[in-house]
Parts: sequence; C-alpha cells; structure tokens
Amino acid sequence: MTDLTTLAIAFVCAAAHLISTEAARLIRDHHRFESFAGGLAVSYVFLHLLPELNAGDEILGRRIYFVALLGFLVVYGVEHRLRRADSADAQAIRYRLHMTVSAIYTALIVFTLSSQLPHTVFLTALFAVAIGLHLAASGIGALEQFGERFSNQGRYILAAAAAAGYLLSLIRRPREEAIDTLTAVLAGFMLFTVFQNELPDTARARFVPFLVGIATFGLLHFATP
Repeated sequence: MTDLTTLAIAFVCAAAHLISTEAARLIRDHHRFESFAGGLAVSYVFLHLLPELNAGDEILGRRIYFVALLGFLVVYGVEHRLRRADSADAQAIRYRLHMTVSAIYTALIVFTLSSQLPHTVFLTALFAVAIGLHLAASGIGALEQFGERFSNQGRYILAAAAAAGYLLSLIRRPREEAIDTLTAVLAGFMLFTVFQNELPDTARARFVPFLVGIATFGLLHFATP
C-alpha cells in the first residue's frame, strides 16, 4: 500500500471523529445507525481481526492470543473499576481513559490497517467507509456519554490520533512482528469496544440494521482478494 492510501485511511478516520457531533444532530434514529455500525464492528472482529491473529500465530506463536487477551483485560478491568464509583473524579478519569484507549485504537487502525487492505481502489474505498462509519458511531456513543467535553475537545484529540498513526507509518514502516503484535492489541481493544459499547442491547437495538451491517462488511470481506 502506498503512502497516499495510508493518508486516505487517516483522513477517513479523522473525518469520522470530527463529524460525529454533527452526525448525531442529523441522524434522527441513533439506534438504527448504532445497530448498523455495531453489525459492521462485529463482522470486523470475527472476519478480519481474529483471522489476522491466527496468521500472527505462525510468527509469534500462541503468545499472540495472550497479547489480545491482555489488551481486553486491561481496558475492561479499569472501566469496571471506574464504573463502580459515582464521584465526579471517577467520571473525569473515565473520560480520560476513554480518550486514551480510543486515541490508541485510532492510531493503531491507521498504522496497521494500511498494510492489510485489499489491492483494488474500489474495495479499499468501501473498506475505509465501513471503518469510518464504525468510528462515527463510536463518536456518537462518546457524545451521549460525555456530552460537551467530547464535542469541544475529545473528537479533535481522536482526529489528531489518526494523524499520529499516519506520521508513525512514515517514520517507521511496520515490521511483520510489530503488525501482528499491534493487531493483537487492537483486537483486545476492539472486542471490549464492541461488546461493552457498540453491540446494541436488546432494549434499543434494531435487529434488521444490525444484520445489514454484518452482511455489508461480510460481503466486503469475502470480495477482498
């Protein structure tokens, strides 16, 4: 993949974060959109990230799964601890934790995904749109949870994280071992994000949009050469 493709991915990720506030105002049914994006995210985990871990197993061995598990446990453990506290300080820490994890996650997407994209422009564009929708839905969820703090500050931090991932890819090209390790960390982060925040609960889920999201990414994945 060329530097231009990596730049395009970074732009899509940054734009998705930046427009999340406006998207929240324009989209009338957040539940449908979040259900669709949740379907995309679930497909992304099971059809893309987990197979990448299986490929990484050939180089790093079964330690790759431990890295993914560790990434999940760290985020889950801290989030679980903070959710049990209702103080303003705990809320502020939760916000900082969310921003830290989301920033790392966004940077990792840009840094690693550019080396794993399909080789056709059309499929790459569709793949980028799917990731962008996923990040936009995540931003809407953060806006609902943190309000003006995310709107006035957080979305710009996440957009900067996308730029940082691009700059890092220019400074240091990912090695195969680094890609596998970072993909494992990304999988751990992603699994927590999907099952804790983005997988819509039954009370507000829209099952048909959720299935459409799964089918959309699934068709895109199997169309990738």
